[in-house]
Amino acid sequence: VAPMVDIQGLTSIWHHISTRTPLPTNTAEP
Repeated sequence: VAPMVDIQGLTSIWHHISTRTPLPTNTAEP
């Protein structure tokens, strides 16, 4: 499993969700 691909995919989804619904900082930050 390539972490780079995982991060890229998550970032894409995160951006889509963030743009539609602002997520809490607790979840955004590890």
